[in-house]
Amino acid sequence: TSLPSGLGNSSITAFVKHFSNDVAPENITVNVVHPPFTKTDRYPARLEARAKQLGVSLAEAEKTEGYVYFNFSDVYLDKSSGSGHSQPHLRTRYNSIAAASLDASGRVKGNATFAEGSIIVKDLLNADKTINLYAILYKKSDHKDADEKGWVWGYVEPSGTIRAGAANKGSACISCHSQSGNIDYMLMNKFYP
Repeated sequence: TSLPSGLGNSSITAFVKHFSNDVAPENITVNVVHPPFTKTDRYPARLEARAKQLGVSLAEAEKTEGYVYFNFSDVYLDKSSGSGHSQPHLRTRYNSIAAASLDASGRVKGNATFAEGSIIVKDLLNADKTINLYAILYKKSDHKDADEKGWVWGYVEPSGTIRAGAANKGSACISCHSQSGNIDYMLMNKFYP
């Protein structure tokens, strides 16, 4: 049997990390390459539905390169004291447009306002560090479901099921993301100094 891609990738990454630690003293480098998802017959319809829900084009949704993680590290972070999410771990990544609002350390610039087209994805992980949910913010102020700052909010499960669509306009999120210390709704700097 095969593993779902998120679980498979996490398992392979964990294995390679432990293996690389074992062989590093012998000056052996081990790398892992994560190919993007496989295009099956179901792929176009599922991706089109996800893209439509978030108000992005299919081409925008298919982009996988050009993302960077907060602090330029894909390390899983423990949930902060200010998080309203139930998942115990997270990591946040930014598309190339959003990454322009990061400083040289990979942190959100103190005076940043993210540009149109910015996409920020928060991977919300279970205790075993498997993906539970993707929280997605897309800066598209002319979208019918954009909030007052131009963000389109959504939650997507790894299966592609929409847990909270853009029509909700981030109603379950904005109160938390509006707390003091936010930078254009982003709280990574505040809780991960």
